[in-house]
Amino acid sequence: MGLYGSDVCKWLTDAGIACVLVKYRVPNTGCNWNATTKQHESPAIPMALQDAQRAMSLVRYNAEDWGIDPNRIGVMGFSAGGNLAVLSSTGFVSRKYAPADAADQVSIRPDFAIPVYPGHMTMEHKNRRPKDSPAARELNTDIVVSAAVPPTLLIHAKYDPVDPVEYSEVYDKALREVGANVTLIRYENGGHAFGVCQQGTDSDRWTRDAMRWLGDIGMR
Repeated sequence: MGLYGSDVCKWLTDAGIACVLVKYRVPNTGCNWNATTKQHESPAIPMALQDAQRAMSLVRYNAEDWGIDPNRIGVMGFSAGGNLAVLSSTGFVSRKYAPADAADQVSIRPDFAIPVYPGHMTMEHKNRRPKDSPAARELNTDIVVSAAVPPTLLIHAKYDPVDPVEYSEVYDKALREVGANVTLIRYENGGHAFGVCQQGTDSDRWTRDAMRWLGDIGMR
C-alpha cells in the first residue's frame, strides 16, 4: 500500500489531483501463474476487474459530493495493476458483475488510462508456447481494443526483467491500428517496480512526463 498506494497518492494530491486508492482482491483474482501446474491461469470470475469497475462506478456516482469532475476520472496501475488498468479501459462495455444499486447505472469507462509497466499482456499468458514465438507475443485476447478506448499513456523501461517492454509495445501497436489515442514512453533504464521512487535513472522523470501528458489531453 506504500510504493503503489500512498506514495502514488501523495504525488498526485501534491499536484492538485484527487486520488482514490483501490485495494482490489488478491491473489488469483486476475491472470496469475500457478506454480504447481506451471501454467498461467485466469479466474472464472474476474474479481480484480469487478473491484476496479465498482470503484469507477462509486467515484463517478459520488463525484459531485467528493468535489471531483465526473468527466476527468482515470485509471492508473503498476505491473499486475497496470494490466488491471488496461482491462478497465478496454472492457468498459460490459460490467463484470450484476448491478447492485444506483451507482452501477453510471458509465464505467475511464476518461484516461496510465498503465505503468503492465503485465500479462501477451498470449504467453494464455500458455502459448514457446513463449518467444510470434504467436505467444501477440496481444492477449482478454484485451479487446477499439477506437473507443480512452487516451492511454504507457510507461515502461526498456530493460524490465519482469514485464518486458514488448508488453507495452504490442498494446501500443494494437491501439494505434484501431485509431485510439495512445502514447508510449520508453526509458533506457529503471528496471521494474520503480513506482514513484527516485533512483537516479531516466525513468525518474516519468511522473513529470505523465503530468505533461495529462495537460496535453485536457485532463489537468
